[in-house]
Amino acid sequence: MKHQTPNSKHQLVKTPNTKLQTPEKHQASNFKPLVRAALLELDAWNFFGAWFLVFGVCNLVFGVWCLRGLASL
Repeated sequence: MKHQTPNSKHQLVKTPNTKLQTPEKHQASNFKPLVRAALLELDAWNFFGAWFLVFGVCNLVFGVWCLRGLASL
């Protein structure tokens, strides 16, 4: 029986390329829908915050007015 040494070309194992690959075309990502959604969320939050602020001021003014009325009794 003849013993053959394995061919070194067939035993080479390719190591994976760990470098990050850059795309062929350089394109800027489109963040417009994300920005619009964030602005809408911020506007809604400000809207409700404004209502709470208005009602809080109205309650404060009304409360002070009621206390003045009670003090004069």
